[in-house]
Amino acid sequence: MKLPRKGILIRLAIYLPIIGFLSWKAFFAGGDEQPAPEPEQTPPGRVRTIAGPDGQEMKIIEITPDEAKAMGVEIPDPPAGAPANEADAPKEPQ
Repeated sequence: MKLPRKGILIRLAIYLPIIGFLSWKAFFAGGDEQPAPEPEQTPPGRVRTIAGPDGQEMKIIEITPDEAKAMGVEIPDPPAGAPANEADAPKEPQ
């Protein structure tokens, strides 16, 4: 029986062990990972749902500045000349 060409034998010698190893890892060692713990189901703050421009619904969680600081989020101070909220802002003429 005549052997295949040298290039084919070299490719077989390289790729067959690699494919065998990856198959073995996927079949036998792939299930050793621990599942991620379940996240806390009740988020802090008020949850509301809004519709985006494309019609997709998104859940928005509104939290107070104190809750944000407890989570480790830094809240910048408002600028000195800015009103406390949008209702106090002066109306621009149109």
